[in-house]
Amino acid sequence: MNRRIWIWVVGMVWLTALAVAGCQKTESAASEGSRYPREDAAAAAASEGGATLVTQNVAPEQERALVRRGYIAVTVEDLNRAEAEVKKHIAAMRGFVVRDGTSNIMKASAQVEMTVRVPVKSFDLTMEKVAGLGTVRNRQTESEDVTATLVDQDARLKIMRTQEKTYLKFLENARNIEESLKVQDRLMALRADIESLDAQNKTLRQLAQLSTIEITLLSPVRSVSVADDSNWVRDTWTSATNALGGTLAWLMATAIRILVFAPIWVPVLLVIRWVRENRRRKRAAARP
Repeated sequence: MNRRIWIWVVGMVWLTALAVAGCQKTESAASEGSRYPREDAAAAAASEGGATLVTQNVAPEQERALVRRGYIAVTVEDLNRAEAEVKKHIAAMRGFVVRDGTSNIMKASAQVEMTVRVPVKSFDLTMEKVAGLGTVRNRQTESEDVTATLVDQDARLKIMRTQEKTYLKFLENARNIEESLKVQDRLMALRADIESLDAQNKTLRQLAQLSTIEITLLSPVRSVSVADDSNWVRDTWTSATNALGGTLAWLMATAIRILVFAPIWVPVLLVIRWVRENRRRKRAAARP
């Protein structure tokens, strides 16, 4: 009887010890997970965020975000007046001129090239205004709907900022320097992604708010009048006499230059002549 009691007591003690050890292990694991952001937890959050982005749709009543671009070339009678009217209209539409330049100013083919930014709602009105200044030579427009892209970026930014707050909490509860450094590395990488995505989002929203129009104002091509041939004899005589006068002037200038340089070339000619005469005398004296 005593033997059975001892066996029962030993068994109960053993089972109790196992139960206590299991509880301690579970509490340790839970504590470790609450202090440090594990990779699988971050991955799970990112996965859930990605699923949310994929299934998220644009509300039908939401205003569409469009990126609109256009190009128009117009022939106008007065470049300066047309350029002034374009700038006045852009200012009235609360837009602005990005680039303005004039080429071939002194020629018949002068033209003004402008790049302007206007609100998207004023895009069509501005194109019609420029077209009304003269004769349209070229006109192109294109539109891109970026509503879904903006919604996707906004959702991703929201999830990433939530993860940022979670990392900050983990950083506060870090037990040692090693854990703190690891959390800081992940936090810095996450913040870099947030800044990059936020910059893309802002740029896309700016493009959707202000459309871009390339404007070229051209001068009209003037016809060249044919010269009257009735006075061709007079024109020919005038041209010939001018040519003769030019030739005589050149000859006189040449003679004056020769006379001025005479003190140089005359002695040289005399020396050459003396040498030749001296040689001739020697040859004549050498003959029998």
